[in-house]
Amino acid sequence: MGTKEIEAKIGSFWDDYAHKFDAEHNTEDPAAWAEAFKGCLGAGGPSTILDLGTGTGFLANMAAAMGHFCLGLDIADRMLGIAVEKSRALGLRVVYLKGSVLDLPFPGDVFDYVVNARLLWTLVEPRKTIAHWVRFVRPGGRIVCFNRFRDGLGMCGGKDVYGDESVDGAVTLAHVPSSAELVGLFEGAGLTDVSFRLLPDLTKAEHREGLDSWHALIGTKPRAR
Repeated sequence: MGTKEIEAKIGSFWDDYAHKFDAEHNTEDPAAWAEAFKGCLGAGGPSTILDLGTGTGFLANMAAAMGHFCLGLDIADRMLGIAVEKSRALGLRVVYLKGSVLDLPFPGDVFDYVVNARLLWTLVEPRKTIAHWVRFVRPGGRIVCFNRFRDGLGMCGGKDVYGDESVDGAVTLAHVPSSAELVGLFEGAGLTDVSFRLLPDLTKAEHREGLDSWHALIGTKPRAR
């Protein structure tokens, strides 16, 4: 099965899941997330941010509320529909587009940050994809990927998610057991100052037991010399 077919199956899965996604992923503390997000973006004024695999707009709407210009991209129509509804209800200006993270329709060096949450484990061709993302980050800008992670089990707790052998077998980062491999993925794409940062305050205390901790994988695009 080719990459396009696998991506289509992934998109269909999240379309079917969209109506219950927020109810089953509503364990975050918004104030803690805002602080963690600001810390990963660093100092500076309003920035241009691309939120990949935006889903229901969690990061994109947060970034817009902070005063950044944000564009959210996803392959699942129903997820995007919810994201648009949320941004309108909050009075936020966010641009949402349907598209593949493997084929971004933008000019190069245009975003200060490329960000995502819960996306990294779903990548079908991770090395190719990360290298593709780097093209769209301005020199000195960052790629920031938020994921739950547990040493020895990776980002999916050792479980298959899609229930389709061809798809679960294609998302090769899902069960990478070592953070060093994720750091190496960023470094291999030419990113510098790569870190894998524990974010211990993102999950509400009553939900921490039994859940993998949130981490941020962060890398910077080198400035031209």
